[in-house]
Amino acid sequence: MEDRFFYILIPYVSIFAAIGIHELAERFSGKSKLVLILLFFVMVNYSLYYNEFYFHQGEKEKYFQLSMKLRERLESGTRLSVAKPEIALWGNFVKEKVPICTSEELYQYMEKTNTGYLVLGEEVFDSRKNLINIYEGRDDNEFELIGQFIINDAIFKLFRRLS
Repeated sequence: MEDRFFYILIPYVSIFAAIGIHELAERFSGKSKLVLILLFFVMVNYSLYYNEFYFHQGEKEKYFQLSMKLRERLESGTRLSVAKPEIALWGNFVKEKVPICTSEELYQYMEKTNTGYLVLGEEVFDSRKNLINIYEGRDDNEFELIGQFIINDAIFKLFRRLS
């Protein structure tokens, strides 16, 4: 089940938690209130940590699934330019980092490192905006789209460098 279905419960749970904390605070005095406040902060920090951990596990799962799909398409040991090194590691590919550059510079870099394939995902909208033209297929003379993978809510595209 998706998290968004639980979001509607957050205000109600927060109100009931506040009422409970208020009731507990009225029953305790002095140093007991300090212990209660400390316990409250520990619980809040734990929930934030758990959410962050859950998010990162979901991200790792997404990249693992992508690497498994790439293993079906490409041979082991293929040189692959990726933004996330986990993709190449789990897929048993030779990793080349996608530099932050323009599409022409990327083509030259891949040619220099003898890298034949490129994987682009949602990072083109954040840190690699210069590569959006490749991702959207407007750079047909240097890269050819040979695969598209939809994993969870992310779209990854596999490109082959044209010689």
